Amino acid sequence: YAINPTTRIFLVDWIKVLLNAPGLELISFLPAFLGGLMTFLGDSHKDVRVATHSLLDLLLKEVVRIATLQKGIQSRLEEQMKSLKGRNLPIKKEDGIIIAERKKSLMNAFGTEQQQESQQAPQPIPIDSSETSNTKEQLESSLGDQSDENQIRDGEEYIPGQDVKLNFLDIISILVNNLASSEPEVQLLTLRWIDAILALSPDDIIPFLSKILSHLLKLLSAQDLQISEISHVLNEKLLVLCADYNKTKDDHAIVAYGSIVNGLTLKFFDSDVEAKIACLDWLNLIYRKAPDEILEHNDSMFLTLLKSLSNKDVRLIERALKLLQNLCSMANDKYLRKFLENFLTLLKKDHKLLK
Repeated sequence: YAINPTTRIFLVDWIKVLLNAPGLELISFLPAFLGGLMTFLGDSHKDVRVATHSLLDLLLKEVVRIATLQKGIQSRLEEQMKSLKGRNLPIKKEDGIIIAERKKSLMNAFGTEQQQESQQAPQPIPIDSSETSNTKEQLESSLGDQSDENQIRDGEEYIPGQDVKLNFLDIISILVNNLASSEPEVQLLTLRWIDAILALSPDDIIPFLSKILSHLLKLLSAQDLQISEISHVLNEKLLVLCADYNKTKDDHAIVAYGSIVNGLTLKFFDSDVEAKIACLDWLNLIYRKAPDEILEHNDSMFLTLLKSLSNKDVRLIERALKLLQNLCSMANDKYLRKFLENFLTLLKKDHKLLK
């Protein structure tokens, strides 16, 4: 977080050097300095911005490389484990067959090697039985402690980055904070990072959906065409993610639909048409996924729909009618009665809606 431009370039150059240092795996410490680099993008000196932008591009490529590598390794491991299971060789089993066979093969090799050495030597060298016993125990202990995946990966060549821990949650948290920046360069780079991480680890995006949308909707109509285009693309991808998302595992995050609905209805009234259309797309999706979350926000939902119906934009009216149709077809009589009462009250207050 240095301010001096010379110091900032010095730090950027050093990070570039350390990033290429073999065995250091600097990328595992990315959350510690990513926020500072984003700050450098807002520097008034062009050389600082150019150097920082170049470094952030390198970091993103490295993140993509490592995440892709780890996915490939995990996929191969799962295929190998399924193959072993298909041959009726259970992977996880007390005194399991695989571990037992590996122990047996190694112990046989250990005994054969000793036998060959004794035959080749002109004079037999006495072997301490206690030492041999200890060695065997160490081998058995080390084999017993290995995980199934490590057993399968034994003998494979190590690829730099395959064991790096990428903390996507901390990285996304930093990116979301920078998405609120007023600097177009910061906004554009942040959107590209979020888009890349969405492809690599979509489950980690789920807890930040509400915060991302609160900033993303504003950027849909940004003056910068690049920002506007990538914002629309990212919004569509998030819609698909949420539509297809199912919490199938215990470690998966739960979509906070209530928080998203609150944010959407609040942003609706002070947004332009593009953001309002996106809001209604999200509300329609959430109603299909979790209708109770929509019904619990009666008052704000009434105003959102009624204001949409009074807009001149055809796209906005169509989406409002679609949501209203869904609500009327599935909601109970009490909800419909309340909606009609609010609708008539609004018409009385604003006669322009009758035109």
